[in-house]
Amino acid sequence: MDSNFKKKIIIIIIVLGISSIQIGCRNQENESQETKVAIEVIELTKGQIKSSVTLSTQLMPIDSVMIVAKTPGLKVTRLGVKVGDIVTEGSFLFELDKTMARKQVDQAKTNYDMARKNYQQQKQFIDYENEKLEEQIQVYLDYSNKMKPFMNVEDTIPQHTVPNEVPLQGAEIQLDQARAGYSNALQQLEEFDYYSPIEGVVSQLNITENQVALGAQPAVIIANTNSLKAMLQVNSSLLSKLKVGQEIIVKFKELENIGKITSINSIADQRHGLFTVEIAINNTEGIYTSGTFATVDIILDEKEEAIIIPKEAMKMEEELAYVFIVEEGKAKKIHIKTGIDGGDVIEVEEGLSVGDKVVIKGQHYVEDKTPVMVRGDVDEDN
Repeated sequence: MDSNFKKKIIIIIIVLGISSIQIGCRNQENESQETKVAIEVIELTKGQIKSSVTLSTQLMPIDSVMIVAKTPGLKVTRLGVKVGDIVTEGSFLFELDKTMARKQVDQAKTNYDMARKNYQQQKQFIDYENEKLEEQIQVYLDYSNKMKPFMNVEDTIPQHTVPNEVPLQGAEIQLDQARAGYSNALQQLEEFDYYSPIEGVVSQLNITENQVALGAQPAVIIANTNSLKAMLQVNSSLLSKLKVGQEIIVKFKELENIGKITSINSIADQRHGLFTVEIAINNTEGIYTSGTFATVDIILDEKEEAIIIPKEAMKMEEELAYVFIVEEGKAKKIHIKTGIDGGDVIEVEEGLSVGDKVVIKGQHYVEDKTPVMVRGDVDEDN
């Protein structure tokens, strides 16, 4: 083999070697420049989570009283309240015309005075007759003692007539009846004045001074708004998670208060198949007004120390839930077991640990082992 041929062989080998080196470098360069999917992650910690249901309701007073005019058709002669007034137990509300009632009182008093006078006359007569009889008996006894040796006293005692008390008894009955009639008339006169039986607020007023009070509707409605109630209609599934004494969050705009379940009707309403639940709300500070429409948040489940992820981070594979975490610059698919559903977030009972970096944006563009670039991570960008 001549020297020229050897030189050609050496040149070919060198060229092939250089080409191989260039191809290897290109492959390494391509691999290093492989496309990375931009993502965002959160690092898991433990926090509080609640599962709740929100219902709408109307707040009404627990204690409400309707004051109805017992004698409708009479004029309101005096009115002591207006809508919105705060009243205490025993506060004066209004007065109805007492003209006829006063006449009845006057007549009853006249009857009573006459009956009392008649009784007194009858009693004086009986008392006089009894005194006279006693005097007669005493005179006879004195005389008998003097004449005792000469006569049989027992055979000679005269028969004295006892005064007739029947008229007195009749007068006493008439007096009792007249007294009762007078007392009833006075009581009826008082019933033309109306007072509040409870502490509360005048929520409705259907009478006007110097106008006739009608019996078709209550004259005054008083509501005690220190305590309010809310009536909820719930299905059987929700009912099974409620109990008397359970605390409920009541919200109206920016206002929030705590109520408690006071009663649960275990019998469904036949009209719609729902169950009635009553909630009591303390309103001594006057936060709410009667008739307000509010929302009620019922906490079904809660946990103080739970691993929580945004629901948007979770994906479903048939009936299995999974997420992606980041390990060594790549996405890793992790199946998880979920717990309490908190609406926008959900508890992870199994599959994840505190400190894991869960993909919350870009998860729809990655698969298991997909190279990723965490936004905001300088090392990943380089």
